[in-house]
Amino acid sequence: MDQKAHELLQELTDVFKTREKQLKQAEAALDNRVKHFEDENKQMTTVQVADNDIIDIINIGGTIVSTKRSTLTQAKGSSLAARFSGRWEQCLDRDAQGRVFLDFDPFCFQIVLTYLRARCMDNTLGRMTPSPAVTSEKEHEYQGLIKYLGLEDYMGYSQARFATHHRHILLSPDAPTAGIQPGYDTEGRRDVQGSLQMLAGKTYYYKLRICELSKTGIDMFFGVCTQYDLSKHENVPESARFGFCNASHVYKAGPASSDGPINGTPLAMVEWQAGDCLLLQVDLQKMCMTFTSSRASTPMQGPLSLTDDQYPLVLLVSLYARPHRVQLQPITAADCAKLKLGK
Repeated sequence: MDQKAHELLQELTDVFKTREKQLKQAEAALDNRVKHFEDENKQMTTVQVADNDIIDIINIGGTIVSTKRSTLTQAKGSSLAARFSGRWEQCLDRDAQGRVFLDFDPFCFQIVLTYLRARCMDNTLGRMTPSPAVTSEKEHEYQGLIKYLGLEDYMGYSQARFATHHRHILLSPDAPTAGIQPGYDTEGRRDVQGSLQMLAGKTYYYKLRICELSKTGIDMFFGVCTQYDLSKHENVPESARFGFCNASHVYKAGPASSDGPINGTPLAMVEWQAGDCLLLQVDLQKMCMTFTSSRASTPMQGPLSLTDDQYPLVLLVSLYARPHRVQLQPITAADCAKLKLGK
């Protein structure tokens, strides 16, 4: 018994020593973290920053730009915002004149800065800012820059999504693409709604690419509707749909529709076909929708007459016959210029 007791005591002593060593190591690691935090905090408190600070930036090639700190920090959570938050002020590379040096392509960074300035203005006006247009030669470098700066979501490269849908609709895993499921070949309306709720007084843009279409001119709807639970309803009621129909060439305005002039603009729609891109602007301040397609010569505009109980609105797309598949895509300034919704 004495031998067993001795062995047990030795075993417990070894366990205790191991745990004691682990505890000391954990305490040392915690002390290092506390010291690092205190050093970082001292560095932060020694630099006083404000949103209205003017920051001079010099880029590769000597390009110099000046902008407000608030412009650079508006995309909360991005690495760009962190870089100019004041937290890392002492770590920024500077030239002899104290200007911040950024080792970025000046052309690409100027596009980013122009967008951020426009976004500040558009935010105060309650409207969306189209994503920038970039030449094909610079596209790869530009995409790398906005990814590096953590601006992919903020600058519109996080695609719009579909959400609730008819039971015959199949969504892609990341939900920008919707199509009629295999096996449901009979013609009939199948609705799919967007995920974003549109609120009164704001403007929204959508771009939809037709990936597959059973035949040119087959019916299809692109517009908005009062949000409905499509798990309980097969489709959105006609009285709650506002938008443009392909085959019938009409504008749906809730319970009414029109195949004649809308606000003085003839409804001369080009029949949609696979490969077409459709663009929709929903202006909930002026209470109208503007639509065009990649092969149309002029945009069309239709009125929105809504009551308070019809909000929130969501995007609505109606598909009719297989194969029929569509994809939501990011809006760019080039889209707006090409489709004549921008200046």
